[in-house]
Amino acid sequence: MGKCAYNHDTTQASHHGPLTTDDLSDSVVLPAFREVQVNNGFDWYGIRNVKTLASFNCLRGGRLAVPGLPGVLRRPTRDITYSVSDAQRFPEPPPTHQGSPFNSLTRALEILTPDTDPSSLAVITTAGCLRRLAAFLSRHPRSERLNLEFRDGTLFMSRWEGDGRLHHHLGLGKQFEEDTRRFAAGLGESLSSHVVAGYEIGGLKMAVQIEVDAFECDCHAPSILLSPTTRRGSLASKMRRSSVGGGGRYDALSLIDDGEDGSVTEGILRVGSMIKLSCAVEIKTRMRGRKELFPYLPQLYFQQIPRVFLAIRDNRRFAADDMALRDESENLMAWEAENQVVLARLVALLRDVRAEAERMAVSSGECKMALVLMAEGGGREALLYRQVGEA
Repeated sequence: MGKCAYNHDTTQASHHGPLTTDDLSDSVVLPAFREVQVNNGFDWYGIRNVKTLASFNCLRGGRLAVPGLPGVLRRPTRDITYSVSDAQRFPEPPPTHQGSPFNSLTRALEILTPDTDPSSLAVITTAGCLRRLAAFLSRHPRSERLNLEFRDGTLFMSRWEGDGRLHHHLGLGKQFEEDTRRFAAGLGESLSSHVVAGYEIGGLKMAVQIEVDAFECDCHAPSILLSPTTRRGSLASKMRRSSVGGGGRYDALSLIDDGEDGSVTEGILRVGSMIKLSCAVEIKTRMRGRKELFPYLPQLYFQQIPRVFLAIRDNRRFAADDMALRDESENLMAWEAENQVVLARLVALLRDVRAEAERMAVSSGECKMALVLMAEGGGREALLYRQVGEA
């Protein structure tokens, strides 16, 4: 195995260690690779009925902007060359939290679509989690762990923060992303921007949190910064108790818990406007001549973002002529058609997880678990564990 070329200090996680299960018990093997029938004239697996439910920006200091607004894409008009130190930057760590990684999503839903009933949703998750499941079920498997909680009939699914692969240096990709977008007034302290989309796959209704790099369209006037507000609400109170561990680097940032009475108080900036996913842009960089380890089409598919701003670099130099905004709509439709078996298995696996979680939660109506996807030695196995301490 090659040695990382970059130096790491003691505050930066550089060890890509194994997925530990020390905090888990009572594993159940799930039939992830069952035979499925597709393309029989009746069954077609794909994302349908997409709608935007909410949006928000996570700000420094644990604050939240609702509805927020991604940065505007700024296409470079000249070449950009970065230094060696730029290539060694690490991500700014999000605030440490012990609560649910979906608190921000919850607050945004409460403010923007207060009629949303979480119990009507089969799954609340992130686009990244769905992409990881699809990769495991396809030709590009790697071991993963996802943290789960079943509560009030809804399965919450977030990635496991203990995975050291989530905390390595970001290289030039993040630097280029930051340099090719501009946030509106009041949002300059943004760490990330998110859209919450509602959609269905194979009859499963979901709320999916999607990180958005930038946007480009003529739909949005400049944002107007409103005064900070402090709100309390029943939806956040109901869902705050959900404590799915982990989340992602910026998958969701938990907000301030002000007591044990089941309520949450936050300082929320009412600024920005919701964007359509068709206005969103994913920013990607690639090294010329290097094999693409993680194709971006599956990511775009579960994000339902059809456009990507792709920049090719030679070492640390990005040439303006090698940058282009691409519409991948047709390729995304082709990806869906070519991956019917993968999508059918993904739906079946989620249904199996929900059924087993409901069985585990029969006594109290709730249960914390972990889905461990093992891809080693040419074999693959999906195991559902109960978190230690869960009755």
